[in-house]
Amino acid sequence: MILAALALVTATPDTVVAQIAAARPGDTLVLSGTFTERLVFKVRNYAPAISIDATRATFVPGVFIARSSGIHWRGGIFHNDDPKGYGIQVDGSSDISVTDTQMSGMGFAISFFRSHDLVASRNRIEKWKVDGIRVFWSQHAEIADNVLLDGDPYDPVNHHPDAIQLASGNDRFGVHWVTSDVRAVRNTVRNARGQGITAFHHDTDDGYDRIVFEDNDVLSGYPHGVSLFGARSGSVSGNKVRTAPGVRWAAAVKLGDNVGVRSEKNKVEFYRAPRELPPSIPNAKAQTDN
Repeated sequence: MILAALALVTATPDTVVAQIAAARPGDTLVLSGTFTERLVFKVRNYAPAISIDATRATFVPGVFIARSSGIHWRGGIFHNDDPKGYGIQVDGSSDISVTDTQMSGMGFAISFFRSHDLVASRNRIEKWKVDGIRVFWSQHAEIADNVLLDGDPYDPVNHHPDAIQLASGNDRFGVHWVTSDVRAVRNTVRNARGQGITAFHHDTDDGYDRIVFEDNDVLSGYPHGVSLFGARSGSVSGNKVRTAPGVRWAAAVKLGDNVGVRSEKNKVEFYRAPRELPPSIPNAKAQTDN
């Protein structure tokens, strides 16, 4: 049996579309230069996965991966100031990893929609406007060792950007999804103008299955430092949550409507005495500055 040699191919903004079309399973595509047009992988399926080495590349409008599988992305600098913009958006795909990127400014840095077998790891995300990392209507995701700093809401009065957010429920096509088997672990969040790591539950969704929020270090300016609602199993343990200086509410670990969720060894401390405690924390005493 003769095995085809795997290719190591360098692509620039001028050649990348053709190189994506020609890529074979197992290839490595090395991106170089500044990409000012959105880079799209649509209906591209690779087994074994291709590797994208973007450590020498810069991206303005970002990357869109749709109905594809087997794409392992590493590196790259992403920046745009569009509150509706993305760094890397993944939709309807599987076996996708995003690691070691630097992202800033956009509305949504890394977003997974309707996808499974996902990784977002060792990314540095700054000044995002809505959500740093989204896992919506997706399954089997590892969100680990990311650093998320200084969410920058485009509407400070009405919005408070989440660092990492999960969601179940109906998508825009009316299809119902349950987000499950998601691990958000060892992430560092410094988000004085927004929330930390959250998974909320609404009447229109069926909650979550097997959600793990563990060993995260969160500083937040809103009540939801680490919050999980509507999960049927999982763990919220070993997290450290602090309140940012001079904010209105105290950050906390908040759990509700969960069944079979383990919670232990979480540490909540007031970085500085807030003016108010978050709602629904029983038997808590207000702290005031001396």
